[in-house]
Amino acid sequence: DTYMPFFKSSKKDNNSLLSPVEKTRSNRSNSINSIDSYSSSIHSTSSSTTSRLKSFFKSNSTPAGIDSELYKLNLNHTPSPTVIPTIIESDSFEEESGDESDCEEEHLHPIKLRNKYIESYFSDKETGNAINALNHFSSALFGALNKKIKDHNDLKKLSILESHNTYSLLNDDYKISRISKSWDGKSVIGVAQLELIKNLTGKINRLLSLKTFNVGELFGDQKSMYYKYGTVKKVIGKGAYGLIKIIDPVNSTESIDGIKLNLNKKLYAIKQWFPKNHESNDKFIERILSEFIIQSSLNNKHVTHTIDLLCTLPVSSDDRLKFSQVMTYHKGSDLYTYLINPFDVKNRKINYLSLDELDCWIKQISMGLDYMHNHGVSHCDLKLENILINYHHSQELNGKAKMILKIADFGKSFVFRTKFDYGEDEQYLTDLIHPIGTKPYIPPEEYHSVQTNNHPISSIMKDCWSLGILILVLFNIRKKYYSGKNAIEGYITDDKIHDLSDTNDNNTTTDNVFVWESTELKNIPKKQYKDRMFGEYVQNRLISEYDSKTKEWLITQKSNFKPIDELFNLPKLNDDDDSDDDEGCEDDYYNEVRYDDFDDELNELRIMIIYKLLDIDPCTRMTTSQLLSSDWMKSVDICN
Repeated sequence: DTYMPFFKSSKKDNNSLLSPVEKTRSNRSNSINSIDSYSSSIHSTSSSTTSRLKSFFKSNSTPAGIDSELYKLNLNHTPSPTVIPTIIESDSFEEESGDESDCEEEHLHPIKLRNKYIESYFSDKETGNAINALNHFSSALFGALNKKIKDHNDLKKLSILESHNTYSLLNDDYKISRISKSWDGKSVIGVAQLELIKNLTGKINRLLSLKTFNVGELFGDQKSMYYKYGTVKKVIGKGAYGLIKIIDPVNSTESIDGIKLNLNKKLYAIKQWFPKNHESNDKFIERILSEFIIQSSLNNKHVTHTIDLLCTLPVSSDDRLKFSQVMTYHKGSDLYTYLINPFDVKNRKINYLSLDELDCWIKQISMGLDYMHNHGVSHCDLKLENILINYHHSQELNGKAKMILKIADFGKSFVFRTKFDYGEDEQYLTDLIHPIGTKPYIPPEEYHSVQTNNHPISSIMKDCWSLGILILVLFNIRKKYYSGKNAIEGYITDDKIHDLSDTNDNNTTTDNVFVWESTELKNIPKKQYKDRMFGEYVQNRLISEYDSKTKEWLITQKSNFKPIDELFNLPKLNDDDDSDDDEGCEDDYYNEVRYDDFDDELNELRIMIIYKLLDIDPCTRMTTSQLLSSDWMKSVDICN
């Protein structure tokens, strides 16, 4: 639940920079003063007001019913929303185009629908599930107003009412400024971003200080969310401090998860932030603006795009202000959901993934991460759940399409270099109270920093470790569940790929796709690890030096760690096992046994690179740029 602020001061001297492997790059002095001096020259928006504004609803009134509030807005016969362009300065974002020049050979991926873990709360379901979903989501969405909601019809009406009472915090003076698509090294935080941070901070502080609200005075003639983006169609995710909703610009009854997948249908996703217990307004504002500014400024096809920041005014005296960001919605859900769903859009069982498909995914993720690092921002929570899937809108053939992967969820991201850090490479993470991110993806030096409280760590190298874990998990999932008829584990289930952050530290990982659960030390002087499997890895891992210019490897310790060394070994089936159980399968491509993939000439290089990404010394760990320039990645064609 940790988030990273925009800038973090490094106070450690050079003598404190020794890592668990006795090497870490030299720390530097913080440049926050140069940022503050610039900030003081920017026009400040006052967070206070001298007069009370007229309330949208009378301050002493509580709605007798939802219909009466809809009536006040003349919404009994609500017209369909009209999408209005958002406020983005020099927006060079374009939809993914089918540029075939980068692909000598087209390859397509099976289309899978999002699993229906969460029912659409506007649907007319049977009583049991519908009421449970109603109670659960109405409480999350509307808080104290939950008691006024009697059925799904009330819920829908209140959602429409809230959509009409939600406005953008952006305008002609407060615009999103996207950075370049190129790898030009310019930071994600520049003059335009810093000015937007300052202006939005003042605007949000002012809103939080008010007791009554006048829409005209606050937002002028600006159209509400209903007219800009539409109404809430479904809730697709809920965490302790956030809620993800799908917004449909067309006021229709069409199901989001219908069997007929319309790749051209444009939808939006809205992430609503919840304040934490005892969280000050300043911390809350910093948390939401950190995520919004980073995600809205990045401009790469493998990073999700945020297009607006919204404020929902209270719809009654016992309601509260709500803040959310608008993002493009990707119908392929996330990579985690994709892998635990064994059926494609045509309800065919998928138990085969080719190495080409996984290589395509890995290269896309690496490109997005490398772009972020080039522009001074680290993700700090890279995992399967935070990789979203967008199917190419113009390609769909027999349940297959091109797949564009996008890195999402920047709630824990860290800006390690701003425009004002002249001549500096990276600002380190310091004074960590507890690890940041998801347990199986956290590198060993981060646990050591927390345990000793005096070792700055590189957020870039933290991301590279997480990328190595993600790649290892992908190949492990393929070996166990997607190797064709001879998949050795049957269906992949949620408990075999679940978030292990709450598991017992003494457990070892033998029955799921993570090779180990934790890299935390149990005994620092003796270098004993809580997870026995990770301890074995440290002792038996491949140790090598890699020259990214000559592509030469110098092996100083050969590997003897079977979970990685045998990652591409496939047990041979007996002749008796080659039965006709799958006779009549509509597409044997998904089910046939394919030994040739497991004899791929690149497998040895894949294994060596996984070891190098999982180098326990962050100073010699492989970077994303080195990975992308490797012979492995150079040979990979990706979806475009």
